[in-house]
Order: sequence, then structure tokens, then C-alpha cells
Amino acid sequence: MNTRTLCTMISSLLTLQLSLALRAASPDWIAETELYPHVAENGAGFGTSIHVSANEAAIGAPFRDAGSSVDEGVVEVWRHGAGGWQFSDEVTLEDPVAGVAFGFAVAIDGNRLFVGAPFYGAVTGTPESGLVAYFQYFEGQAVPWSGIGGIGGAEGDHTGWSIALDRGMLAIGVPGPCETCGPNSGRAGKASVSLDFDDGAAWANLSPTTLIRDGDRYGHSVAVHRSDDGVAPDLAVVGAPFHDSGAEISGAAYVFANETHAVDGWHQVATLAAPTPGAQEMFGLSVAIGADRVLVGAPGRDAGGTTDAGSVFVYVPDGAGGWQQQAELFLSGASIGDRFGTAVAYDAQHGWLVGGAPDRVTTVFGGTGQTGVAAVFRYDTSVSHWFETAELFSHDLLSIGQYAGAALAIANGRVYVGAPNYDANPNNGISDSGRVLVFAPDEIFDDDFE
Repeated sequence: MNTRTLCTMISSLLTLQLSLALRAASPDWIAETELYPHVAENGAGFGTSIHVSANEAAIGAPFRDAGSSVDEGVVEVWRHGAGGWQFSDEVTLEDPVAGVAFGFAVAIDGNRLFVGAPFYGAVTGTPESGLVAYFQYFEGQAVPWSGIGGIGGAEGDHTGWSIALDRGMLAIGVPGPCETCGPNSGRAGKASVSLDFDDGAAWANLSPTTLIRDGDRYGHSVAVHRSDDGVAPDLAVVGAPFHDSGAEISGAAYVFANETHAVDGWHQVATLAAPTPGAQEMFGLSVAIGADRVLVGAPGRDAGGTTDAGSVFVYVPDGAGGWQQQAELFLSGASIGDRFGTAVAYDAQHGWLVGGAPDRVTTVFGGTGQTGVAAVFRYDTSVSHWFETAELFSHDLLSIGQYAGAALAIANGRVYVGAPNYDANPNNGISDSGRVLVFAPDEIFDDDFE
């Protein structure tokens, strides 16, 4: 055995020992509860979108019927109290409209609720222009969530495909494309942000300085981070998963900063793409951002020779105002078609990075199949390395086919995992009604709620 081989073996053993030590130091995860739709309906897709703020959760079921309006969509608001999570209210459009996917994206903050309906517009003569509807909560009223306005778009915009909210700073994605506008229409997508949203608030466009083209779906995903101290910049990241970054539909993402905290202070600071892009990787299908991290999901990326296993890219500040790649993360034992990175979430407080792999196969009680998982990673500063510490999934037989990990949220020391294809009662024709899985590490099982 030569010296180089021996050093490689020692290095591998040390990395394995550190990985095992980190896993041992990481908390065990508990399946704390599951949230099921107030009304289980075939194909409703409850859990397609999730946003949790303090003790409130907004969960979208964008394909549930609202009265006689097929696939109009609804949003359920849940509240956490002494008895755990409880259903509180159901929110719908005031004027029923079929097929608009109300609830495809959601965000909640106290008494304000924002809901995307990206296929809204047929009744107004602008098909699929989309809508972000916003609601105010008025306690004691017969209908406590009252619609107070909306943000629309032009034909084919798909306004409200994505929404991000952080302490009053709201961003919306308008990815298009406009299928009826013809070629070279300039409809590559767009994204806008408001620093302090209210009715009539000023908006700024997040416009990339680099070239984007028709069909890039710029705005398919958005994320924002409001400065923690008012000194560090506000941040935003926008995904364009259909952009050609050296290969067809390889994808890109764009990072913006605002040091002045003024509506006109936004400027692009980075263009992100895979260093070795491949076709159909869809880098930017999901994004997340914090003060010190940008996450970008690429669910169509191959892991070695494993097709569509998916990956999550991690970026950190480069010290000069931009961002540089820190790591590319893959699932342990990645399999063909896992599609890891379909959704991503980041929690700086606990140091958690979570990525959804909705097509991952697991073994549950009674069978084996595609249940989907949410994989948790933690960063070990002693070796400057990310390690996968857990894969979160449910173990009942009906978990197979539920598409868990299609949507993610982190709040109050919990991870919330959307499983929109869960079958509530397949024997009675209720399939794809959906649910949300809630996981908590046992070390904070009772004490992280406000």
C-alpha cells in the first residue's frame, strides 16, 4: 500500500467518524402530528403550499372545489394552542371562479394573509394572468378573513405562482410564460418586492442584469430575508429553472441586495448556476435565503450516474458583496428519480437545511414505495462540511404515493412537510386529498412555541 492510498483511507475514516459523531449529537426527530384537511376532497392537493408564522399556519389546497366552482382552491388557516394545532378558518375567493388554483402559494403574518391564484383571469378576459389576493383578519366577524385587495397581471403572467414573506417584506413571482403572446414576446418572467406591504404599497421590480429569455420562468420561485438589524442588507433570490445556463433547461437563480432599505435600493449581486450544468436539471425550481446562506434546489440533477436524484446548492457571502458556492448536497444513498431539491427551507437559528425529495422510495409498515422525504442537513464548523442527519417521512402504508417534500416550512423548531398526494380514503374515491406532516426534534418537543 503506497502512502497516498493510506492517507486517502485515513481521511475517509476520519470523515466517517465525524459524520457519525455529528449524527449522534443531532436530535432524534419525532413525528409530532399530522394535519389533515378540514374537508377531504378527491384531488384537492392540501399541502401544495405551506407557510407558518408564530402560532399560525396557512395551508393551500389549490385544487379543491369551492361550492360549484371546480378546482377553484381554498386555503385553510390553522392555529396552535394548548391542544396543539387546530383548524381555524377556511378562506376562499369572494366571487367563485373555477380552475384558478387559489392557494397554489401562501404567506401569513399575524392578521394578514396572501394567497396566489396563478390561473386566475379567464372571467376578466385575461386568461391565466394570475392574482395575489390579500386578506385581513377581523376577529368576531361571521367571515373573519375579509378580502381587501389583489395584485393582478397581464395575460399568461401566472401572477402569484410564488410568494415570499419575511417580517412585512413581501415578494411575488410572475413567471409566465404567455403561451398566446407569440415568440420573442419578452415574456421571460418577473418578480417584484415590497418592503412594507399594505394596500397601495410601493413595489420594486427585481430585474436581472444578465440576459433572460422567453420561457425562462423567472419568478417560478422567490425568497426574501429582511435585515435582522437594519444595518445588513435586505436580500432576495429569484429562481428561473427553465433558463439555459450552458444546457437546455439547466436553470439559474439571481440574488439581489438592498443596503439602503429603500424601495429603489434593490440591485443584483449574483447570478447563480450549476458549475457543470446538465439538461433538464431545473436549478432554481426552489430557493431559500437567510443572512448567511442561499439555497437553490436542482431536482433534475444527476448524482454521479444516478439520474434525476437531485441536489441542493449552498452559497455563502464571498466577502465582496457577492455569493460563492459552499457546497452541493446529495441524499445519502441517492436513487434514480428522488428529485431532491424540489423544495428547500433554511433555519439559521437551529442550523437546519431541509430539502424535499417527493419521489424518494422508503419502506413503511406494510410495503415499499415512493413516500417522499424531507432530508435534514447540519453544518459542522469543525470540518467545514454539511452532513445529512435525518430523513423525515411517515411510516403508514398510505404514505406511498403521497409526494411528501413537495412543500416545506420551518418555524418554532418544527419542520412542516407537505404531502399533497396523500389518499385520505382511496376505498371511497378520495385520493390526492393531501396532508401536512409535522416533525420536531425531541430536545425542543414542548418549548419552542411562542
